[in-house]
Amino acid sequence: MSKSKRNLLIAIIGSLLIVTFGVVRILEIRADHKINIQIAESCMDKGGTVVYEEKNIFSLSEVSCE
Repeated sequence: MSKSKRNLLIAIIGSLLIVTFGVVRILEIRADHKINIQIAESCMDKGGTVVYEEKNIFSLSEVSCE
């Protein structure tokens, strides 16, 4: 296998890995958002206060009820 074909294969595999991790992360964020909305609506229906907490840019957000 020539060097240029090997580099192309490495680039393709690397790109596929990045896209795969991106898609998985987007799906996690969507699922987390749906759960947080349900918790917030349930809390407001009971007359509570919704507390939205985000630790850092790479973590998922957290919703609790007080």
